[in-house]
Parts: sequence; C-alpha cells; structure tokens
Amino acid sequence: MLDATSDTMTKKLEIAEKMDSFFSKIVSIGLDFHIAAITTNTDDPAHLGNIIGSPSVLDRETWDLQTAFSQLIQPSPISAEANKSFDALTRALSFEKLSKENKNFLREEALLVIIVVSDKADESLTASVEVQEVLDRMKPAGSKQGWILHSIVPDIEGCGKSIANHTILLSQITEGASPSYCDPTEMALREIRDLSLRVATELPLSLSIDHTKIEVSVNDTLVPKSSINGWDYYEKNHSIRFYGSAIPATDTIIKIIEPIR
Repeated sequence: MLDATSDTMTKKLEIAEKMDSFFSKIVSIGLDFHIAAITTNTDDPAHLGNIIGSPSVLDRETWDLQTAFSQLIQPSPISAEANKSFDALTRALSFEKLSKENKNFLREEALLVIIVVSDKADESLTASVEVQEVLDRMKPAGSKQGWILHSIVPDIEGCGKSIANHTILLSQITEGASPSYCDPTEMALREIRDLSLRVATELPLSLSIDHTKIEVSVNDTLVPKSSINGWDYYEKNHSIRFYGSAIPATDTIIKIIEPIR
C-alpha cells in the first residue's frame, strides 16, 4: 500500500489514530502484507517517489504496527506545497526505484492497494491515463493480483483547497473507493479496508460453474448470499467476493457446492 499524502497535518494525524481497526482486521484474517509510504510534496527529483521512513516497509511482523505507521507519515523536512501524486506514484513504481530505493516492496502475486490522500487537486505533469497505463502494464487492474487505487480527496467546493477530479476518476476506473476528504476519517478508512479485502479474498470460479445454482461454505458452514455479510457474484471476473463479517481468513477451507445432477 502506498499512502501519498499532502502537507495537511490534521488529516495525517486523524488517519494515524484511526488505523488500528484497519490493521487489526488485515492481521486477524492472516493476510501477508507490505505497507509503505511515499511523499507527493517534494520539489527534489532525487527524492520524489522514494519510500520514506525507517523501517521503510511495514509488515505483519512489525512491532506496534500503528505506532510505526504514525511515525512513517510524519511530515518530511523536504516538504513543499506541490501535490504531485501521479508523478510520485509512477516514479515510485519505476524499474529504477524498485531495483534500488524501493526494493523489496512490490510483489508480483500480491494485490497493489494505492491510497492517495490530499487536500487539493493533483499538480503532476503525469496525466491520470498515463498512471493507468503504467500500472496496467505491471499488474492489470480488476483482479486479486492487480491494482486498485483509493482516494481521500476533495470532491466539492470548500472541502479542501481544490476539487481533485482526476484522482477521483482514477479511483472510479479501478473500482476503488473515493470517500470525500471531508468525510469522517474512520468511515473513509473502513470503506477502503473493506473494499480492498473484498478484492484480495476474491475466489475465481471455473468457467463450467453456473453461479446461479451454487452455495458457498467456509469451514463447512454455509455462507449466505449477501453483499452485506456474505458472498456475491462478481460478473466481470466470473468470481465470488466476500463482504463484511463473511470475509474469510487465509487458513479457512472454502467450498463451492453445486447441485447434484
């Protein structure tokens, strides 16, 4: 996960304070994750897109994960007013950075979750369509080994410094969450967490399976078909996705039950 954030200290602190339930959920279901942060507000080309902090990559073995994350997103001494999320993101995921400064973060088999947090519109030279093209070449969007972009940015006048239309559009293209910068932080993080877990635990179906006639069990307990606390069919990938309290842990046994013919 990359957290690209602007120079807004209040929002940073709110996010850090509310991340406990976010981390607790992904740890409790047994996901193997990497978390890193990049800054979007530096004018120094040498630093733009660099993963920041020490340790620079957090995982499920990190001691006191929430405190480590809070320290990670403290303001940088080289910060400026520019918000170059798209430039920073494409730079962070370039071959040059991934082979040097950002080594050991990106994994081929893992879902890449990107969270952009800013109080204003993006000011990058890189257009949103270029970001999409770069990431699609690396990890095609729309699958559990692909990528998804969430954004917490202004969506109306007066909510932050300027409306971030291009960032919101990129979230929508990847079916990511785009809660408003003015929404309660806890609610925004919950939406991002649940949607990310829904994609990460997606279960592809065999092409021969008729989704209208199946039942799903987790550890031999039937799960209701529900987009609140159950499973539902995801037509785009011919797969099922889990919702709410039904999101399964990694060590569970999931069965697709078809009627006897």
